[in-house]
Amino acid sequence: MFAAEESARLSSELHLAPRICVLAEQMAECRETVRFTWKTDKLRSVCLYRLSDNEMIKCWQQVSEGELEIGIEAGESIIFELRDLDTDLLVLAQTEFKVMRDVKKYRRGRRNPWSFF
Repeated sequence: MFAAEESARLSSELHLAPRICVLAEQMAECRETVRFTWKTDKLRSVCLYRLSDNEMIKCWQQVSEGELEIGIEAGESIIFELRDLDTDLLVLAQTEFKVMRDVKKYRRGRRNPWSFF
């Protein structure tokens, strides 16, 4: 990673709430309303991207902070990036929406079902 890119990341923040969704065993995907908040060290034109399909979600012009609330449907974890629009889409910050599966391990009971005690 270049030094300029690293310093841009250090001066920018991207937060997501909630960050984790736990899928029940029978659920195929998570449906969640998430809230992004971000902040940069100076006025910038920035865009929020979904990394998996490089989809642009929203852009802001010449601001240093912002927020956005959107609905997400996901069967797997998604990485989001905040990119600077003026400098060839330099990545300023990154965050992840984690999708976890609740896999229950079935354990055998201590007693046999026919036992009276």
